[in-house]
Amino acid sequence: AKTVGGDMYDCFFLDGDHMLVMIADVEGKGLPAALFMVVTQALLNNSASAGNPAKILEKANLTLSKENRNQFFVSMWLGVLEMSTGKISFVNAGHKPPLVHTNEGTVYRLDAVSGPALGYRNAVYANQEMVLQSGERLFLYTEGFSDSVNGKQEAFGLERLEQAVAQAQRPDDVMTAVKAYMKGAEQVHDMTYLWVERG
Repeated sequence: AKTVGGDMYDCFFLDGDHMLVMIADVEGKGLPAALFMVVTQALLNNSASAGNPAKILEKANLTLSKENRNQFFVSMWLGVLEMSTGKISFVNAGHKPPLVHTNEGTVYRLDAVSGPALGYRNAVYANQEMVLQSGERLFLYTEGFSDSVNGKQEAFGLERLEQAVAQAQRPDDVMTAVKAYMKGAEQVHDMTYLWVERG
């Protein structure tokens, strides 16, 4: 938003039928937060071969929490999408709830929380599951979307974000809706999103 950001997203194939998707937000701003996120991403990439979201996070966090002298913490949503079935195994480590846009046009929050943010010692995570049907969308985002404010310091909020996702025809439409609401107000938080749509 103002200096070097601490948000992160990534997606890559683990094999021919499984894709890992993740989004994260480190508490804090500036270069130290950005460097901590770089380390976090490297540890997650090294752990990704496990293919199990809970195990990926636990393995990465084991190293991350031992070296966390500055007490940085990373909220994260990480899932593994099985392309052939649409099944997603995921862990929400203290992150904002993703939004699912169904084929009926409704949007709901994927509210399951299964563990603390990364950076805490001895953190334990548990896998959750959902199925993304053909044509449905999963919208992952960081706090810059829901917490952006207008000139009256009123937050955009989750309800408006749900409406924006429901009306969006393409990913940029959500960002456009938030910017229109801000009406030129200063952007305080980083804004990062990942739009996953099953064909």
